Amino acid sequence: MELKTIDEAYRPHIDRIIRESSGIKYEAMFLEPNPAAFDPHNAIEMFQEVQSVYVRGILERSHLACITSLARTSRWLSSTIRSVEDGNALSFSSSLRGLLESSSDSFHLLQHLFATLEPSCKYIYIALNYPKDLQSGFINFESLENLLIHYAYAKRWNKGEEPPPQHRNRSNSEYIQCLENFGVSGLSELYSELCQLTHPASPSVFCFVDENERELIFNPNRDLIVINDILNRYQSSIVGLIQYPLNSALMALALLHRLVPDWPAMSDEGMSTIGKTAKILSDFDKFSNEYRPGTGISGAELKSASGH
Repeated sequence: MELKTIDEAYRPHIDRIIRESSGIKYEAMFLEPNPAAFDPHNAIEMFQEVQSVYVRGILERSHLACITSLARTSRWLSSTIRSVEDGNALSFSSSLRGLLESSSDSFHLLQHLFATLEPSCKYIYIALNYPKDLQSGFINFESLENLLIHYAYAKRWNKGEEPPPQHRNRSNSEYIQCLENFGVSGLSELYSELCQLTHPASPSVFCFVDENERELIFNPNRDLIVINDILNRYQSSIVGLIQYPLNSALMALALLHRLVPDWPAMSDEGMSTIGKTAKILSDFDKFSNEYRPGTGISGAELKSASGH
């Protein structure tokens, strides 16, 4: 599958979602509970309201991660395709490297997002809409929250700075390994080649040189040879690094749309070809349509939702 083909398959959907998501505000993650607003003799009521805000904050962080992942992929993919069309090997290597780094960084989180939200979606629905129905316990999303915080805030820090643990960046190789562990082979080798083209190294010199046994000839028109060589040798790797993070983000957005209808997502028809998402969404629709206030969630369902 060529870059252009992948782009044409996804772009109408992701550009619409990005466009319709413009202006969405994230506020719950900044809210602090106000004990004065609750009956001091009713601790359960206070915890129910706090849990509702906490869950909303988790969803906001999740949405921010998904939509920024789509936006980054959209921009890097456009830049990569434009470089191919322009026949600019150095711009191509820089853009494809950016796409690889961005996709790997996103997938470090996104591989866990849908898998965490899906078993918890009934609980989350009740916490958002009927918090007083939560009588049997509460779920802690600490592991997911740490990943979400790392995705949004991790960066390289100056010497002597001591950031919170989740704000510390990891090496690109660690993020790339996540995709390789998922079955996308060849990414480390591809990344190495792209780095040597992008940085001042021998490949960034000899991409402009024809080599014969006894002579070197300057040739400023070899860009497409270099570009097509990389695209052909790493075709399946490039497809995987684009598809897996995109599909993971779209799956999570589809579920988030069920929980917060104002947040745009891909159509159900479009989602029908991505994994088992269609059935999961259908099952949730049945639950939410049939739910009656006061029903709550059973201990067994709570245990399942919490991953235990």
